[in-house]
This record gives sequence, C-alpha cells and structure tokens, in this order.
Amino acid sequence: MDNLGLLHLKSGSANANNTDDNDFDRKLTRIAESAAQNDTLGLFALAEGKLAVMVTAKGNGSGRRPKRPKNAELVAELKCRVEDGIAAWYLAPRSQRLQVNGHRPYPLARLEPGMLLSIGSDFWLVAKVWQPQPRPAPEELADRCCPVCGAKLSIAPVVQCGGPDCGRWTHYERPDEPDGEFLNCFLATDTCPDCDQPVMAEATLVPEPHDKLLTTASDEHW
Repeated sequence: MDNLGLLHLKSGSANANNTDDNDFDRKLTRIAESAAQNDTLGLFALAEGKLAVMVTAKGNGSGRRPKRPKNAELVAELKCRVEDGIAAWYLAPRSQRLQVNGHRPYPLARLEPGMLLSIGSDFWLVAKVWQPQPRPAPEELADRCCPVCGAKLSIAPVVQCGGPDCGRWTHYERPDEPDGEFLNCFLATDTCPDCDQPVMAEATLVPEPHDKLLTTASDEHW
C-alpha cells in the first residue's frame, strides 16, 4: 500500500517542506503502515494539534475491539481499497469539526495527495512518502518500450514515476551505481517529462507543500 500520511502544517516551521528524513518523518502522521489492507482505521485528534491513527476494526472478522486513545476525538474513519493495483484510501467523517479543502467532506471521500485537512485551527496536508524501488516490469507492461532507451521494460528492473497518477515507467537497474554503465533511465532527466515531478533517488514527499501554503496555514488568524 502507498505510504500515505498527513503532514502537520500548523508548526510555523519554514522547513516543513524539507525532504530530509528526520524532518518530514517528525511531522508526518503515517496512515498505511498502521493497518492490514481490510482494516478500518480511526483518525483521532489529540491534544496540542496532534493526530493518531489506530485500527478500530479488524478486516479479518476478529471480534476483539482494539483500544482507542484516551481523551481523543474520533474525527474520521479510513479504509483502503486496491484499485487496478494501486492503493486508494477513503475517508468517512465522524466529527463536525473536520473539513477537507475548506468544506465539510462527503459521507465518503477518496483521500488524495494534495488535499488539505483541517480540525479547528490545525491543518494537515495529505501527502505520500515516495522513494523509487526498482522491481521487475509488471506482466502487462513487459513488452512496452522504455521512453528513454527504447528497449523493452522487461530487460531490467523498472520504477514508476512518483507523481500523482503518472503512468511513466522507466528502467532503474542499479540505484547504488547511478553513474555506472547500467540502465538507470529513471535518472536521465531532472524532472518527469510527463508530469514535471522532480526526479529524486531519495525519499521525498509527494506533493511537497508550497511556501505560500505553509505561511497561510501558520497564520493564527486564518
């Protein structure tokens, strides 16, 4: 499942869009790693503008009810579905205080990178932590040609661009030797020609929060 998370913006930190692991990991409330695919997750508002994500119902039919945080408000429930091989997270609001992109959400809304969640005066950007992980070409793409070198994708490990809904696949044979004579086609450009997503070998947030968004979300009077 995608490593989706919620990036807290109400910290007033100008460095909230820094992609250093120690920085965004500290501000990100991760979603995907908290559950198995069929579990239902609760999104809880804690004190001091913090969030917690915990399993509220097991997808395996277990009758044992998981514990919930003390003195916490359940603001939404989350559920994951795999659609065309891609994990999709859906949100069901459970609190009148929760807003998505400035409005009350529908009874069931798909959670997408780039959305802005707010609870009271705190704000979170929906983002995913993405790092290229080479893998064999999916069977349905094996005979497709790499857009960089023109050879079939099946001849070397490949990665898909991390941009939202981008379908560009390229070879990425040896991440540990980016300057070697290998099919590291993924690194051929600084940005993806199809979606303009920066090409990076390190873990990064998708999307990265814009400085204007950080300034606005840190305004006490918004």
